[in-house]
Amino acid sequence: MGSRKRNEGPGTEIVAGQQRPITVRSGPPWGDAVDKDKVSAALRDLAAEHARTPRSQTARLREVIDDLEAALSAGASHAAVLATLHAQGFSFTLRSFESTLARLRKERREQNGA
Repeated sequence: MGSRKRNEGPGTEIVAGQQRPITVRSGPPWGDAVDKDKVSAALRDLAAEHARTPRSQTARLREVIDDLEAALSAGASHAAVLATLHAQGFSFTLRSFESTLARLRKERREQNGA
């Protein structure tokens, strides 16, 4: 029979060959009520902590994609945009910039199409 549970009588069950009392919890089966203010504060602290950590180049580029697209639409070359990004701390090569830009554009198309 192994570790299977079976009811032995009112208020008891057999687990792994031993008779044990059944523990009945009061309250909802998913746990105690949530302290919304406490959870919200903890999540805000987590967001603030992560805002201070270094983000990937792709994540940073995603944040400025609208401005990047505006510069390209206005006639700026990829090389000129890349030089501007380098001045702001990015370290893409031209090839990695173009590849990342293509991925972000595809991501955006998929989000808008869904």
